Amino acid sequence: MLVSVIIPAYNCAAYLPDALESLLGQTMGDFEVLAVDDGSTDQTRSILEDFARRDPRIRVFTVENGGPARARNLGICQAQGKYLCFMDSDDRLEPELLSALSSLAEAHCLDMVACGYWMEELGEHFHQKEFSSPALLAESPEAFRRELTGLIEAHLMYVVWNKLYRTSLIRERGILFADYLSGEDRIFNSRVFPWVERFGLIEQPLYHYYIRGMNTLANRYVDNRFQSVLACHEALSAAYRDMNLEGERAALSGIFVKGVMSCFTQLCARECSLTGRERLDFIRETLRHPQVREAAAFRGTGYGRIVNSLLRQGRPLPVLWLAWSVFQLQTRFHSLYLRLKHGRSPRGKESQ
Repeated sequence: MLVSVIIPAYNCAAYLPDALESLLGQTMGDFEVLAVDDGSTDQTRSILEDFARRDPRIRVFTVENGGPARARNLGICQAQGKYLCFMDSDDRLEPELLSALSSLAEAHCLDMVACGYWMEELGEHFHQKEFSSPALLAESPEAFRRELTGLIEAHLMYVVWNKLYRTSLIRERGILFADYLSGEDRIFNSRVFPWVERFGLIEQPLYHYYIRGMNTLANRYVDNRFQSVLACHEALSAAYRDMNLEGERAALSGIFVKGVMSCFTQLCARECSLTGRERLDFIRETLRHPQVREAAAFRGTGYGRIVNSLLRQGRPLPVLWLAWSVFQLQTRFHSLYLRLKHGRSPRGKESQ
């Protein structure tokens, strides 16, 4: 078996058939599918079982609801393929994704290979943006590390679903997903980066990542979001130390500050039950955290410079006002927000 495709599935009956059809329509057939029903309460499991009866390459597992990290870890343990591929249950693959990624990995003995992708906002106003970068072949650890920060800033390296990973590397190093509701993919990749000796990037966008309405994790309140943001920062910082990339501290701090701001914007979500005073207290305590203070010490540029200046002042009310403004932009003018947030993509191709 060349590729093991791992799909965590939770209450996704409305979108799952299209995702599976795009997977079974791949131009190469040497793959297996490990579909993990994460305690769904809708028809997700029955759909998976129907597809498994139709195609023996699909294996279905059921676990108690625990989030995508646990489901993916089960898939890693059960995988039989030479490479691991992760897919979300409501997305879609281009027909040649597995063939293109695995062919490049096999031809150059790569530890990790990635491709570009489309981010598509579905709803009343369709918005599509391409994330890609020129094709790259880094055949040494040094070559990979020279390109890493730029690829992270191009939004290509944090997600897991646009990549293949060599299974033996993941297992030999004991790399698994951290048990967080957000940021688990960033931590996983940060744990992989120091061990990558050979890497390839395909320029073409071969994965379609869908944003469906406003019910996304970024717009919901998660009470341990700061812990996950901090864990992401610590994991990436540790990886950079291991790779002797200490000169990239300003970039690391900028990435961390964006995560901290997401903790503040979620305070404006309808699901947040904190009182006004509790929200201000949360901001105040977060601003006092040593790593937040260290990151805010960098001047930054553009929007980052404004944010860092506010964070350095340590005054929670102006920070809450900024968070409220950003949240309104996210929820009321989401397409504009996506263009502003992801404007640093090398390609930046968009359609509406």
